[in-house]
Amino acid sequence: MQRIGMNKRAWLVRQRARLHLLYAQNCAHATLLSLEVVFNMRAPLLMKAATNLEGGIVGCGETCGVVTAGMLAIGGLLSNDPIKSADDKEKAIHRHAGAYKRWLETRFGSSCCRERVGVDFSTARGLIRHALAGRDLPRRHP
Repeated sequence: MQRIGMNKRAWLVRQRARLHLLYAQNCAHATLLSLEVVFNMRAPLLMKAATNLEGGIVGCGETCGVVTAGMLAIGGLLSNDPIKSADDKEKAIHRHAGAYKRWLETRFGSSCCRERVGVDFSTARGLIRHALAGRDLPRRHP
């Protein structure tokens, strides 16, 4: 069921991301996989760039992979606009990336992985706890 205030494309990205969390390498990969499907784009370099973003950037619990992947995708999508100048593209990327981060923080309370999922990814105990809580991933992630 679609949430009120969420457009169809956003709803589809969210549902795809929830499914991708079950088998993707990390939240950033799940987000990028979902955006690839919904926007019909393939971005293998962005997927490589997202490899070490698990656990809030290499397990540090910092910026959530959903945020970093979203920003990578915004940059990837907007940088391909053939009409805009490089300066206009850069401004648009900054504007949209900032709006995305503010939206996520308002909607979910934080863009920090540690605060969002409640585990310390820098410890074996935290990694195990997160892995065993896999059934709760769709609830804890956007």
